[in-house]
Amino acid sequence: VDPLESTVLCGGRDGIVRVWSLRQHPPKLEGGHKSGGSIRSLCCLDGDGSSLKAVSSDGLQVDYWDVGRAATIERRAFEKRSIVDLCPVALGYGPGGAFEAGRCARQLVVLGERVLSV
Repeated sequence: VDPLESTVLCGGRDGIVRVWSLRQHPPKLEGGHKSGGSIRSLCCLDGDGSSLKAVSSDGLQVDYWDVGRAATIERRAFEKRSIVDLCPVALGYGPGGAFEAGRCARQLVVLGERVLSV
């Protein structure tokens, strides 16, 4: 769920991250993003209502992508399937920092079997 609680992302074995709008009832499927293999981890970033970004991982690579355009911004690959989870971390408070006007500056922590990458 994005920080504004208006969009839900879900992914599965088919490698597609589906984008659901919660602005309507019942929720409406608005699009998707094709990642690598099975989606093992997924989270929303930068939820200001107009430029939602997300990260997804199939265990081997991490995709950073623009939800509205369903376009990959950056892809980072690892040597072997070792990514266990992704975790966004809020940074800072006050002007330009976290939680100002619904925005949140974030850093991504990638948890691996034997490594931690920030």
